[in-house]
Amino acid sequence: MVTLLKIFMSAAIASTNCLDGMSQLHPRSQSIYELATWNGALEAARKEISRRLRNPEAEFARLHAKAPMVREVLVDVGHDPGAASAGVFRVKTNHGTMILKIVLSSPDPDKIVNKLTVTKSLVIQDALSQLSGYSLSPDVYGVLTEVEVKTVMERSELLKDYKDPLGRTPIFGVLMQEIPNSWAPVRSFRKPFEWSPSQVGRVLAQLEAIKVILDKIGLEARDLNPLIDADGRVYLIDFDEAVLLAESLRAKVKNNIETATQQILTVHGH
Repeated sequence: MVTLLKIFMSAAIASTNCLDGMSQLHPRSQSIYELATWNGALEAARKEISRRLRNPEAEFARLHAKAPMVREVLVDVGHDPGAASAGVFRVKTNHGTMILKIVLSSPDPDKIVNKLTVTKSLVIQDALSQLSGYSLSPDVYGVLTEVEVKTVMERSELLKDYKDPLGRTPIFGVLMQEIPNSWAPVRSFRKPFEWSPSQVGRVLAQLEAIKVILDKIGLEARDLNPLIDADGRVYLIDFDEAVLLAESLRAKVKNNIETATQQILTVHGH
């Protein structure tokens, strides 16, 4: 597997040859392999994240101040058909259509969900969305307070009767970029895309490059998940309980990316 991924990474850096069913690499995917080698840029990203995490109150205020106004909740998009809602919705705002993720309280007493933990997660996602001109995560457009997100829910025909299956209550809302027709392989067992072996290889190569990038930044996040669009472009979401490490990346993040890798191989029969 490692040898195969190295071959695809080398090929991706050296060339943008045609793929089966695609004219070329997705345009925004071409730089991720180079990004994995840019130690200076990754160290700068680490320092920027560290700096912003030192003042979470100011970061929360900044994210809250820039949040668009939600005008309408359009559809629940965060789960497979028939599964319980994951609290992720497509919404219409005064700045266009985007995703609203409802952050819920935790039934686990060992897992704290509050302004500090939510802000840390969003700071990391926001920083990675602007990583040296390469969007490794969806853009963060703003955060809603508990009162604001509950007001949105009360005014929405879709959400006014929303009940979390675990009895959790909404405490924040996060507005972020929508990645249309995307797949989260760690969470979903469906096969959303018909990729050729070459396309599958390109996706796996991106995951391998992402492991290198996160290792160099020193980022660990228990709930980290890859999100993949129809063109095979990989994004990272869910930085809950994320921490910056002095040493290299530890097993939890690697295991989640490896879980995504194995799921891709399983559902595509390779």
